[in-house]
Amino acid sequence: MIPMAEMREGESIYSHVLPCGTNVHIAAARLRLHLLTHQPTPFLVPIDLNLCHTFYAARAIDDARILSLTPHELSEPIILCKDLTLTEGRPDVLFCDGHHRYVRRALDGERWIKAWLVEYADWQPFRIEGHPTLSQESLKAAAPRPAGGRR
Repeated sequence: MIPMAEMREGESIYSHVLPCGTNVHIAAARLRLHLLTHQPTPFLVPIDLNLCHTFYAARAIDDARILSLTPHELSEPIILCKDLTLTEGRPDVLFCDGHHRYVRRALDGERWIKAWLVEYADWQPFRIEGHPTLSQESLKAAAPRPAGGRR
């Protein structure tokens, strides 16, 4: 785990509040850099338009950021972190990085996107401890995050 005090100002943090209220905070930029360095094999995952709508409803998307994505940025896989739970026999995942790439690909008419599926044990070293506790409401009320911003 990474102590919150070691996080740099403006460093990208993925935050999620589970239905039970438990907070999950991941040093998304550090995890992304780790994956870019080690280059695990990405999987192709289908793009779900309903998920895109969910991102907009959660205010996790900034239209200017979607439009500014470069071909190089669009080529990077999204990052999905496996949880320890299953739904309909499939692992539940946290959508840690790539929300804007995902929506842009959907807007471009793509049906599939590359994704790194990170095992639970492999993303635990990137969890942040000591982050202030958030509620579902406070996370949803936060403004859309700019590239590299905290959420």
